[in-house]
Formats: sequence, C-alpha cells, structure tokens
Amino acid sequence: MVVDETEEVYELFAIFGNVSNLVLYFGLTITILGFLAFALNKRGEQRRQWGKRICFIGLGFSLLGANFTWFLEAIVYVFEV
Repeated sequence: MVVDETEEVYELFAIFGNVSNLVLYFGLTITILGFLAFALNKRGEQRRQWGKRICFIGLGFSLLGANFTWFLEAIVYVFEV
C-alpha cells in the first residue's frame, strides 16, 4: 500500500494536536487587539498604523487557521518530488 505524501505531512503535524484551532484562535486574538489599538489610539498616526498592521496580520493568521488543511496540501504540492 502506497502512503500518500499528504498523510505523511498530516502525521508530522499530529504531534502538535489540533494546530488549526490554535492558529485560528491566535489570529482572532491578534485581530481584536490590533483593532483596539487602531480604534482607541487618537494621539499618533504611527501608533494607529501599527494597530492596523497587527489587525491585518491577525486576519491572515485567522484565514490560515480556518484553511489549515488547504495550507498543508499546498505545502505538499510545492515540495512534491
């Protein structure tokens, strides 16, 4: 029986438990904190820009966590021999 490369990658990430939920919750937390830093800071434009950047980074992590299986399949596709 031939083992699929995707299954091997899934087995490598199995030691971390449910990574997709961890990345999703991390992203949601960072998004909320970034939005609060952006919305509540009225003093300096530079601080507001950092809040916006953190918010978008959190959105990226949230999307990655929601589509983690797709991300693993993309890694397997890129590194296919």
